[in-house]
Amino acid sequence: HRGGAIASFSSRLEVVNVTATRNAAQNYAGGIYAQGGTNSVRNTILWGNSSNPTYNTTQQAQLIADTGALLTISNSCWQGISAT
Repeated sequence: HRGGAIASFSSRLEVVNVTATRNAAQNYAGGIYAQGGTNSVRNTILWGNSSNPTYNTTQQAQLIADTGALLTISNSCWQGISAT
């Protein structure tokens, strides 16, 4: 239901040098779903993942940091996000 590629619940998640693409979840985050815990995503590509469009935007289909999750993202490409 959550996190087609990776799902983490109230733990420490560190994703480094990963390409997560074309994964699917029934409800939330076809790419990475993190609920609670301390989470880090570095040097990672999240692209072309899918989830239920009723619940998710293109951005949220790639990654969701849910209830109580602390998330740090650096040097990553994330579909649906624009940053300078």
